[in-house]
Amino acid sequence: HTAGVPLDQVSMSLWQRILGFLSDPNLVFLLLNVGGLGLIIELWTGGQTWIPGSLGIICLLAAFAGLSVLPFSWAGLALILLGILFLGFELHAPGHVFFGATGTVSIIIGGIFLLGYFGSPGLPGYNPSVSYWILISLALIVGLLVLLMAREVHMSHHGKRYVSPLETKGLVGAIAEVSARLEPKGEVLVGSESWQAELKGGGRVEPGEQVSVAEVDGFKLIVEPLSEKKTAKSKPKKS
Repeated sequence: HTAGVPLDQVSMSLWQRILGFLSDPNLVFLLLNVGGLGLIIELWTGGQTWIPGSLGIICLLAAFAGLSVLPFSWAGLALILLGILFLGFELHAPGHVFFGATGTVSIIIGGIFLLGYFGSPGLPGYNPSVSYWILISLALIVGLLVLLMAREVHMSHHGKRYVSPLETKGLVGAIAEVSARLEPKGEVLVGSESWQAELKGGGRVEPGEQVSVAEVDGFKLIVEPLSEKKTAKSKPKKS
């Protein structure tokens, strides 16, 4: 009964082609993770550069656009976002390993449950899922990064570093710029070198402010705000 019936070909619009490309389950999963980590890195660096945050927002928007045409699970999405949040905690407090391990496991479980595991698929016979190879590769990469961060933190706290008297003498009194908030521990830049630092007497100094190196403790600098040092110098000596 359909013989001789004219056929009309309807081509996909540009937006439909973009959605078709973005709706690949593996691409959606990667975009979610890259976007979330981009925002975490932007917050971790204190907003010094707009590149990680901007790319993170673009990746997240692209991922949500792809999810809009997929039968995804809110539980899986929540697990992925929670895992990214735990990785952010690990970046801000490296060396604990717990946050990194929990975040990695949460992301992997979220990737498994993200598509096709809760409820019926949107189309009969269509059951999209994230490739296990993608999940395993991401787990290995993130796990390796967490272990490297934990090792570096352990070495910085327990390792030994020789600081010559000449280097110590040159550092004491030098002006440093705070690169990571001191409250009281953080990081400072002396010249072009990054040093772990601790604020003498406690307190808090924001990134971008300048401090003075009071002493060198191994490979950690004990610093004090410039304002306090100027005040101490301005006090008259008792006769």
